[in-house]
Amino acid sequence: MMATQLPIVRVPLGRPLQVVPVGQQRRFRPVLFWILMVYFVLEYARPPYIVNLRLQGASLVLLLTMWAFLPARPWSRNLTLQLSFLVLCAISVLFAKNYFSAYIATRIVLGNLIIAIAITWLMATRRNFVTGIWIWIAIVSYQAIYAIGHQGVGTGGFLGDDNDLALGCATAFPFALTGFLRFRGWRRWGSGAVATLLTVAIVVSNSRGGFVGWVGAALFCVLANRNRVRNLAIAALCGAVFYLSVPSSYKEEMSTIDETTSGTAEGRLFLWVAAWEMWLDHPLLGVGAANFKWHAGQYQPSGESEGLFSSGQYRERDWTGTQTHSLYFEALSETGILGCLALGAIIAGHFSGLRRLSRRVGMHQGLSPELRNDAGAYAVALSGAMVGYLAAGAFLSVTYYPYPWYLSAMAVAWERVVDMELAGSKLPEAVVVVS
Repeated sequence: MMATQLPIVRVPLGRPLQVVPVGQQRRFRPVLFWILMVYFVLEYARPPYIVNLRLQGASLVLLLTMWAFLPARPWSRNLTLQLSFLVLCAISVLFAKNYFSAYIATRIVLGNLIIAIAITWLMATRRNFVTGIWIWIAIVSYQAIYAIGHQGVGTGGFLGDDNDLALGCATAFPFALTGFLRFRGWRRWGSGAVATLLTVAIVVSNSRGGFVGWVGAALFCVLANRNRVRNLAIAALCGAVFYLSVPSSYKEEMSTIDETTSGTAEGRLFLWVAAWEMWLDHPLLGVGAANFKWHAGQYQPSGESEGLFSSGQYRERDWTGTQTHSLYFEALSETGILGCLALGAIIAGHFSGLRRLSRRVGMHQGLSPELRNDAGAYAVALSGAMVGYLAAGAFLSVTYYPYPWYLSAMAVAWERVVDMELAGSKLPEAVVVVS
């Protein structure tokens, strides 16, 4: 029996929301939500033996199939942009020098898109959103504990090495920090404990990229949350404690971030020059997804007898097979202008959507203090997490990592949650599609 079509609901500012009837999907939606949570556990926690069963692939197929059979499938502009990036990666398989690498990257992006679809659909209720966010934070906290006992590395996957582990902690940190600044009682102190744990894991990882991401995320949250003067005072105190607590070897390692004439910094600059030259030859579509490393030797700059790139490793070594060590140069060289525009639009839409949400909440009269506080807290945390990803990405090859896909989908889900509450509708009866 077909469900009755619900009317169009308008929020107080006149922004239309299409309300999609759920009908019988209420029977299986809670189960699918927990399947999504299990996927997070498998991907982020990487439990031994269980992860080898490849249940992630089965989860992706199931979630996409159930979504496809909805009478009206939730969609958003963000998912359209994600789909466009996927199409560009798929096209690159046809011309990439190593088509298998391009194919694997396309598969990764497809998985990211499917989970983004599931997030915008299954986390678009307040209970599911809050539960999902803190399950994800708990999983990253587990990785942090593991890393502290294993020299800064995670359990595998995209949290396997020290840089990846630090990046994961840096994207989760804004939720814990914002919880400490916004919540009360045990939730505040629990959030503070998680923030401390994630910080310790980043220090143990000794990752400069993770440190940059952590600093960027922390500064954003301190400045974007309310009570800015208090936040700055707390940040100054915590910064002093942090500086006095970390070993001198860590301070020395982080102090080399801005050096460009020696060590790994010179190597990164060497690869970035190669990526730039690569893009100049393939400006529209790049050399293909995950194909920088197969062209690096062809485009590496010739070393000079003096100055930059004068040592033997630059003048004599073939750098084929090396990663770019930069989100921005990786995306530019591998996906070209079109890929960068798509990825940039996803990220810009993430920030603009959350900014619009905060504006709507601020102008809405009669809103409960709890919803007003939560709406602002999660909007800041989601923005701060993306800032952490973008800051760390200056030094890490993370174009195809799930963070921009997942975080932007979470932002869409949170927009739907708050907009439905602003409109006075009952979330368990409908899924909202933001037009």
